Amino acid sequence: MVTQEELQEKLRGLSELQIPFDTTGLSENEIQVLDILKNATSQVDELFLEQMYSRNLELRDRLSGSTDPLDAMKLRLLRAHGGPWDSYDHNKPFIENVQRPIGCEYYPRNKEQ
Repeated sequence: MVTQEELQEKLRGLSELQIPFDTTGLSENEIQVLDILKNATSQVDELFLEQMYSRNLELRDRLSGSTDPLDAMKLRLLRAHGGPWDSYDHNKPFIENVQRPIGCEYYPRNKEQ
């Protein structure tokens, strides 16, 4: 189990990036296209999370619905690393004590190499 201090230390190594976007000068049609592209990227994010670890979406939803401050930290790390493993610390798990699968879960677990 990862402690609150360990989670805080992991979060100190991350920074959030806000990219402002000005739609001035764009037509209504161009803004609609941007909305479509934004929705498409959300779907790609979902696919990526599933390919990284089959339980990622379940973990994300559970952490999102929690009021525990530790879960909020874990959620931020899950989003930053694309799974429950710290990619800056040799893929050590920070949510569950589950080792990262070889090749993540791009291929189903029951497939032979």
